[in-house]
Amino acid sequence: MINKQSYSVQMNYTVPDSEKRIAKGAAKKFEYLISKMDRLVNYLDIIYTPLKETSTLDMDLIENNRLTFRKYRDVVIGKFEQICGSTDNANKDYIAKDCVMMMESFNADTATEEMMGPFIKSVKELEKYKDMIVSIFSNLNDQDFKDNLIAVIDSIKKQVNQIKQLVNDRILEHIYNNILANNWSDNMEIDDVSKDYQSKEHVPLVVQLFNERRKALSGGK
Repeated sequence: MINKQSYSVQMNYTVPDSEKRIAKGAAKKFEYLISKMDRLVNYLDIIYTPLKETSTLDMDLIENNRLTFRKYRDVVIGKFEQICGSTDNANKDYIAKDCVMMMESFNADTATEEMMGPFIKSVKELEKYKDMIVSIFSNLNDQDFKDNLIAVIDSIKKQVNQIKQLVNDRILEHIYNNILANNWSDNMEIDDVSKDYQSKEHVPLVVQLFNERRKALSGGK
């Protein structure tokens, strides 16, 4: 506690404006990361919700719409790669990597170093679930398709919540209260690059298929 307090006092008086600009940019980038993870979870819920509500999955529905389900998979993969990159293209920029790079300016601070290590580890853990999604969708004929997909989405949601808690409770709190010495009420305006998460997501065909099938089974009601 003493070390944290003395660091906070030191940062309030010695952080130059150039580093504060970097810290503001980093905070925006972490907030952008959270918005992208929320969008990933919301998109997964498009298939997760009807699967949870379906007692027995109609395998003919999947078989007859294989292309639609794989297009849905590709969108999910794209959202993963925006957040945590891809092992196939490690040099490509992605949001979590940008967050880490922006915080490198504060690596001399032990507190920053201690929280960025767990952040990097958590993001790498989230990235593994992308491969699980690929594996599940590569075998649409699997009778356990529904259960496997529900299980992996539950795990993704848990991992996303862990990352968000780390970012909100430790990293952003550290940036605002120690580096920038701001209160949480002094929120910065979200720049243009962060605004796209506010746009309405187009509902994919996969959810229409579930809805139409449910309607048909209920006699069109």
